[in-house]
Amino acid sequence: MNESKRPASPRPATGAKPWPGDDFPSWISPMLVKELRQGVQSGAFAWTFVLLQVAMFVLMTFWLLERSTNDSIQLNTNRLFHGWFWVVFGLAAVLVLPLRAAGSMAAERVGNTLDLLRLTRLSSMQIVTGKWLAIMAQVLLLSTAVLPYVVLQYFFGGLDIVSDLFAFVSVLLAASVVTAASVSTAGQPAWSRGVFVVLAMIFFGNVTAGAVSFFGLAATDLWSTLPAIAIVAGLLTAVFLVYSAAAIAPPAENHSLRARLLAVAAVVLCLLATRLFGPVSAAFVITIAITIVAGIAIAELMQEPSELVGLHAPFARLGIVGQAAAALFTPGWATAVCFTLAMAATLVVGFLPRSSGISGMTGSRIQFDVALAIAAILFPLPLMLRFPQAFRKTVFILVQSVSIVVFLFLQSPFGRSETPAAQIFSILARCLPLTSLLDMVTSGSKADRAMIAVPLIVTGIAIATVVPRAWRELSATAARVRQAGRRAAHVRGSRSTTA
Repeated sequence: MNESKRPASPRPATGAKPWPGDDFPSWISPMLVKELRQGVQSGAFAWTFVLLQVAMFVLMTFWLLERSTNDSIQLNTNRLFHGWFWVVFGLAAVLVLPLRAAGSMAAERVGNTLDLLRLTRLSSMQIVTGKWLAIMAQVLLLSTAVLPYVVLQYFFGGLDIVSDLFAFVSVLLAASVVTAASVSTAGQPAWSRGVFVVLAMIFFGNVTAGAVSFFGLAATDLWSTLPAIAIVAGLLTAVFLVYSAAAIAPPAENHSLRARLLAVAAVVLCLLATRLFGPVSAAFVITIAITIVAGIAIAELMQEPSELVGLHAPFARLGIVGQAAAALFTPGWATAVCFTLAMAATLVVGFLPRSSGISGMTGSRIQFDVALAIAAILFPLPLMLRFPQAFRKTVFILVQSVSIVVFLFLQSPFGRSETPAAQIFSILARCLPLTSLLDMVTSGSKADRAMIAVPLIVTGIAIATVVPRAWRELSATAARVRQAGRRAAHVRGSRSTTA
């Protein structure tokens, strides 16, 4: 008698543990999961966490002992130890953990693992953002562990909860900016990363030294100051992340689009600042936003146009509007000139005299500053184009350095003398846009429209010499957009014929 035997069903192993890879939900970015798991399990985070807890325990112990022995000066004791509390916490959250981001990205470069990450179909922006989010998640874990010590301080009395919350959020925003800046230095030489560490420590020291006066000023207009700081921190973080992604992006990725859209956002926030914030906060946002726009314009002027038709395909879908957008948002120095002039026109028109809401400045004064700043950016372009792309940054720096030296000589006793030679030198020196801008900013006097027109006319003449070359570059860009449109139409026709 034959009996068919059924295969025995496998029994689950007793005490089987789940796979350690399913400790994060599937909707979280895999880059964030990878970096966060490696970062939390690393010895650097563990030692930072333990040492911070030890430092906080020792600080609170000495604080309590000092209060128990000096009843007459409890307020000064609270202020002293309260300041040390924020220094210790800020040192861990703004310096120690964020500076690890540079080592993380540098390890990917040294280990040649960036190509493996690209095989996962992660874009360069997703790779960089994942590393930034992983460090910020560790900063948030560290901050959560410090919160009980923040609550404990209120039993000692004499502390303001609003100011402490403001300081806590400010530390997190500063950590965001420093982390993004640390990621952006990963593609630079080792000595530049060392310089960044030194600058970060100097920045931390200056912020710590001025924290008392800054928070005192912010307390008078807290609900205007905190959003302004958050906007500035967000812009700076985005700038560092965008250019970190551009350093590792393949040629087919249009990183210029991200950078220039960020500049558009900075211009919009700049125009809204006078209507949303008080005078001090508005001046802070406008200064940083205009600096970001100028930096993006300078970086984009160093780019060569891309001949990849696939990069222009998204613009081809929009027809004539897409061709106009390609002239502003595709890589290349000619499109960068168009974009810079468009942003300058938006700022000049936006800052009308009636929109003056900045302490000590009028709308017309801001218009003059913006016009001279754009002229200073575009003035070296004809000389830059005579050199290969690798040397254009050096040429730009040399031209601006000469302008600064001329400005310093203009401020010397010879430049301020009333001799005919000094007068002629002063007129010639103000033909340089950057020299004229620095002179107007430092003097603080009312802008002389006739003197401002001189560097603008000189810059216009210089730019006119490269107009034919720029026209050829823009025509080539439009041709690539049309070619991408024809290719897309051919592909659609082939698919319909096959169907």
